[in-house]
Amino acid sequence: MHPQPHPRRPGRSLAGTLLVTLLTLGLSGLSAAPAPADEAVRAALPPQQPGVTQRVFDIQVPLNDLCDLKPGQTPNIDTLKPVVDWTSAADFGLDANFVTHVVGQLHAPATGAHTLRLTSDDGSRLWIDDQLVIDHGGLHGPEPKEATVDLTAGPHALRIEHFERGGGEQLTLAWKPPGASAVTLVPNSALSTDADVVRVTAPGRKECEAGTDSPGDGLPLTGVHPNYTLTDLRPPGFEPQVSAMDWLPDGRLAVTTWGGSNNTAGEVYLLSNVTGSTGPGRVTYKKIASGLKEPMGIKHVDGKLYVSQKHELTELNDTDGDEVTDQYRRVATWPFGGNFHEFGFGLLY
Repeated sequence: MHPQPHPRRPGRSLAGTLLVTLLTLGLSGLSAAPAPADEAVRAALPPQQPGVTQRVFDIQVPLNDLCDLKPGQTPNIDTLKPVVDWTSAADFGLDANFVTHVVGQLHAPATGAHTLRLTSDDGSRLWIDDQLVIDHGGLHGPEPKEATVDLTAGPHALRIEHFERGGGEQLTLAWKPPGASAVTLVPNSALSTDADVVRVTAPGRKECEAGTDSPGDGLPLTGVHPNYTLTDLRPPGFEPQVSAMDWLPDGRLAVTTWGGSNNTAGEVYLLSNVTGSTGPGRVTYKKIASGLKEPMGIKHVDGKLYVSQKHELTELNDTDGDEVTDQYRRVATWPFGGNFHEFGFGLLY
């Protein structure tokens, strides 16, 4: 069972992260051939709307090339854009020292060779179906770079990364699809992105990965400490946003879930068969409490469970013996405001 990262803080996973190195080619004029998307995958696309998603990260330090952002960071700007043709600070929302991510679907009108032209100031890279087809990195002015890709008719995953150090800024995606006589801006009708999404942003500086970083600097763990054995305990379909845990005397595990900022959707579960020789197929879970406001601590004392919510300490009482909470007794309260770090994490007895 792995805690889900808090949306406003970089998450840290106890499981090792598999690092995959992709062999990429991005020379000007290179002909690349991404594999045709499986028809079932295309049909499984979530609801779409015209345009692309633009996410901008305020790095606040000068870059010489594109960087890998530390995982779990929320963008400063997350917005829907009709096309990829941005030539001013107003188009990006920032004027210097930022990284831009573009995600969406590129809809090929017909099967065949498509010439793609990426113009950027400063550097940029373009992926189609997770294959790098244009590498236009480094510091430079608004220069174009082209590649030709063979695409089947229909949607293909589009991803662009771009950075701006200073001076002018630009990111433009143009193409020449089969049958076209000239390169033109990729139109809104050929672009789509996921619809009905909640666009979450956060102010402040965002960070790139560095060669001296370690998991304590916001990177995921690359492995499990040799003194520990990692066992997956999460049953299929059970994906809690774990915020606190405590053991019961009978060996069961009590777990609280976060529930979302400014909501009362936090819950408490009791998990059985979580020790000894076990696995996801043997673990069972039962919801025993709900309607909690961001519970961040739980403790079993004298036969009862106590939960620290954002605004109070709560005693969970089962009055009819079915282990489901029938009475939520307020033990203590404390003031809280808009700062999500203001309430207490963990619960000690």
